[in-house]
Amino acid sequence: MRFYCTLLFLLITTFSTYASGQEVDTLQNKTLEELSVLYKKHISVRDSIAIEYAKALVKKAKEENNPFYLFRAYYNSAYSIKKITKKYDISLKYVDSAIMVFKEGFCEEYSKLNINLADAYHSKGSTLLTIYNEPKEALELFLKGQEYLKKCSDKVSEKLIESAISFIYTEMGEYEKALKIDRKRFFEIKKKSVASIWDKETYLITLEHLVISYMNINQYYKALELIKKGIKKSQEFKIERPRLYQLESECYYRLEEYRRALSSIDSAWYYYKSNNKMGYEIYHMNGLIYDQLKISKKSIYSLRKADSLIFKQENFTLEQAEGYKVLLTHYKKTKQYDSQLYYTNRYLYIDSVLDERYKSFSNQIKERYEIPNLIEEREILIEKLEERHQRKQYYIYGLVLLGSLVGFIGLYYYQKQKKYKKAFQKLQSGNVEEKPQSFKETSETKSLTLSKEVVEDLSKKLEVFEQEKQFLSSKMNLQRMARLFKSNSLYISKVINCTKQKNFSTYINDLRIDESIKILQEKTTFQNYTVKALAEEFGFSSTQAFSKAFYKRTEMYPSYFIKQLKKEK
Repeated sequence: MRFYCTLLFLLITTFSTYASGQEVDTLQNKTLEELSVLYKKHISVRDSIAIEYAKALVKKAKEENNPFYLFRAYYNSAYSIKKITKKYDISLKYVDSAIMVFKEGFCEEYSKLNINLADAYHSKGSTLLTIYNEPKEALELFLKGQEYLKKCSDKVSEKLIESAISFIYTEMGEYEKALKIDRKRFFEIKKKSVASIWDKETYLITLEHLVISYMNINQYYKALELIKKGIKKSQEFKIERPRLYQLESECYYRLEEYRRALSSIDSAWYYYKSNNKMGYEIYHMNGLIYDQLKISKKSIYSLRKADSLIFKQENFTLEQAEGYKVLLTHYKKTKQYDSQLYYTNRYLYIDSVLDERYKSFSNQIKERYEIPNLIEEREILIEKLEERHQRKQYYIYGLVLLGSLVGFIGLYYYQKQKKYKKAFQKLQSGNVEEKPQSFKETSETKSLTLSKEVVEDLSKKLEVFEQEKQFLSSKMNLQRMARLFKSNSLYISKVINCTKQKNFSTYINDLRIDESIKILQEKTTFQNYTVKALAEEFGFSSTQAFSKAFYKRTEMYPSYFIKQLKKEK
């Protein structure tokens, strides 16, 4: 609501703008009246040349010792510098100079020149209020201006001064004083014939002031009565009409008539859209209404939208606290701590701005904020988020470790599969390499010297042994072979070591694996056997022994070999 007050105050203060302009030529030969006309012509279009004309007026008025024009010259200089260059400190110095040269005895003459001391007080007070945030000093100036107007009547200046005083009383929370002024102003304009567009707009703005004053003292039904009158007269005004609907919506909201409040805000929304404007106030009110109607999704969406517009426009007001409290409650309830912290910081920033703005006002405004609790809650939130962040880091480290492990396993598996595939292709092409076996001879075999006849005899017997596939017997060992060959086990071991380049165990296992490969390739029925059954079939005492021997011989396991054979089939 204070946003409306500020906006209305600024709108009304612009009604005192001067009009004018022409190019600067030689100013020394110009009369005071000519310089005044040139100033008016340029100031109307905010032309910076207007400042030069105003300064020339000061110089000329001093030379001619003319206090009437000197007052106007100082005032015009202050106004042009304020509006064009925004050098407010310099503008204030010129206003002070204007006040100093003013002679109260010249009231009648000043009125003829369309100037008065109230304008100077109003100009300085407006700057102190809106630029330097000094409301108490501004109020004193406005009251001085009001006092002057009792001696020298000027209805335009009177309205400006009264509007400014009402605005400050509203900001200070002295609503009854503001209401008294707004009621007087409204009934005065109501007596007049409201015919021109200017008169109608002034009527609506004054009505809005009075509506806000009634709302500030919780007189919502009186406010609604005025709003309905205003809506009827506002059909041709695209700014005032939606604003009236907004005020109507807030009245119904405060009266807890939420459906009617929603209907009014929808009307305001329609007019803002048609005028290509989207005020944060509509989103804010929308969010509050939907919150009361328990439509959380729409409420949060609207309040988030309002927040973005508030910061985009940098337009902060006390009423925005309600929306932020809804947001914070929602995110706290849903445990969305990141969002809760984000909007807490936004809320506290707004509070810091408002704290600076209202530091000169009474403390009752500050009491509306639960800032100490909010700051404490923010610290708790930060701790929670830090803990969550730490847990998240551990989680990420765990995922990275797990990912690395999975990647390593995957790479290992890929390399193994690649190795198995290569080994399978070798087997299928019949290129099984005989790998040299490292073995250690015993002291007995080292010292053992065999005759050529013994070596040839045992070699022939080994050849028969292989042809007859006697190695498939699971009971075959070195002692049994020695009995079979009617020879010495040491002799047999020596011959196998020398001729086959393997020890006895490897020699037997390789014969069995070679036979299993051949059978599996030629007889597809064996491909349906279990590894355990195949181990028994080819003379191994256990599945593990068979798989181990198969891998040692082929660099792949029997299960993989069988799977690939089936694929080829």
